[in-house]
This record gives sequence, structure tokens and C-alpha cells, in this order.
Amino acid sequence: MTISRPKSEEFCFVSRKRSFLKSTCWLLLTVGLIGTLHAEDFTYTTNNGALTITGYNGSGGPIIIPNKINGLPVTSIGQYAFFNCSSLTSVTIPDTVISIEALAFLYCSGLKNVSIPDSLTSIGDYAFVCCSSLLSISIPDNVTNVGDYAFQYCTALRTVTLGNGVSNIGSHGFDGCLSLASVILPHSVASLGEAAFQCCASLTNVTIGDSVTSVGSYAFAFCSNLPRLAIPDSVTIIGDAACEGCTNLSNITIGNGVTNIGSQAFDGCTSLTCVTVPKVSPA
Repeated sequence: MTISRPKSEEFCFVSRKRSFLKSTCWLLLTVGLIGTLHAEDFTYTTNNGALTITGYNGSGGPIIIPNKINGLPVTSIGQYAFFNCSSLTSVTIPDTVISIEALAFLYCSGLKNVSIPDSLTSIGDYAFVCCSSLLSISIPDNVTNVGDYAFQYCTALRTVTLGNGVSNIGSHGFDGCLSLASVILPHSVASLGEAAFQCCASLTNVTIGDSVTSVGSYAFAFCSNLPRLAIPDSVTIIGDAACEGCTNLSNITIGNGVTNIGSQAFDGCTSLTCVTVPKVSPA
């Protein structure tokens, strides 16, 4: 006599099987095994028991960089490691990585998302230049310096979150980020490099923290939709052409600490109707 499995029991069996598969996949992701399965897609160098990723040979799409290869931790993304990898769409960087070196993701034009770990301490010069599909970036608190040209021409970049440890934004750091609408500079930032936010044509809000001492030349030049700007008392120098060509700028407040305003700092600000300057005591 053949005993048929009750339909309810069959359903439970299939359900348990699916649940087991889901749990297994989640476990693989959690312990990082999926990343190590693709370790052969990367080239790397070894130094003092740590690895630097130097190249990528995979097919693109979303990738997870492994936290270990051959038992050694991946601590750095090297120069040109993902140069011109236009097929990349998403990159997850493990929490063993402390540095993204210069030119690491140069011309990754299809890259939309990058997950940066809290362990990161530095972003090198030109690290993400011309990543024209990148939508947002969150820079963790342990990063102190955003390199020169680090995100230049990331034309789709809409949101930037700067960690509370960032002290310097390099020259041309976000130059040409045409979609960037708002920037909040935390109190940790001390200096804005030359042309740091030049040609950010969608920028409508800028908050400058009260530790900034200098606003570099062309720092906000040609931010044509910026309506107002407040320079805090901590700033002593406003560089040449700092706000040149900000044609929508109507209101600017200059803090009490400013001692030098550079040549053509507000040249071409054709909508400017209100300038608040420090009160000068008579000699």
C-alpha cells in the first residue's frame, strides 16, 4: 500500500527547504564567503601581512570586495585598482580597509553606489573622478582628508555626508558635481581647498562649520543657483573669486574674523542685494 504525503505536510517540507536555503545564503553573506568565492577576480600585492587590491578582472555589476584573501586582510584599495571599470554598478568595501588610494575608481562611469566602512581613514587624490553615475556618498568619521579632485565630475552625485572627523576638503574635491543640492560642512572641517565646490550648479544650500579658517579661491565659483551664504567668524581669508559667477546669490553674511577678501571674490554675482559685513570700530 502506498501512503501519500498529505498536502499540508508537503507544503511544510517545501517551506522548510526554502527557509533553509535562505538561511544558508544569509550565513554565506554574513561570514563573507560570497566575497571570497570571487577572490580570483582581483589582483593584489602583499606587504607586512596585509593586502592591497591592485586590479579587478571580473565581469562587473554589484561586487563585494573580500575582507580576506588567502587568510590575509585586505587593508587598501590601490592606485588604478578599478580604473575604467565602467561595468561596475555597486561596490561594498569591507571593514578591514583603511585607505582608498589615488585614482582607485577613476572613470567608473556606471558606478552608482559605494559602501564605505567606518574603518576608512583616507580618500586619495582623484579617487572617484568621473564616476558620473554615483548618486550618493557617505564619508565616515575616521576620514580626516578628502583628497584633491577626489569626486570631481561626479555629475549625478546628489547627496554627500561628511563625517565629523573630516578636517580638509582638497582642491577641486567636489568640482563639477552638477546634481549636488546641499552641503553641510561639519565643525571638524578647517579648510576648503581651491575650487572645492566649483560649478556645483544645483547647489542651493551650504552650511559652513565654525572651525573653517579659510575659504579657498573659486571654492564656490559658478554655483549659479546658490541663493545665500554665511561665512562664520572662524574664517579669516576668503580667496580670490571664491563666489565668482554665483548669479543667484542675493544675500551674504561675512563673519567678524575675516581680515582678507580676495580679488574678484564676488565678481559676477549679479543678484546680490544684501551684504552683511563686520562692524569696524573707529581707530
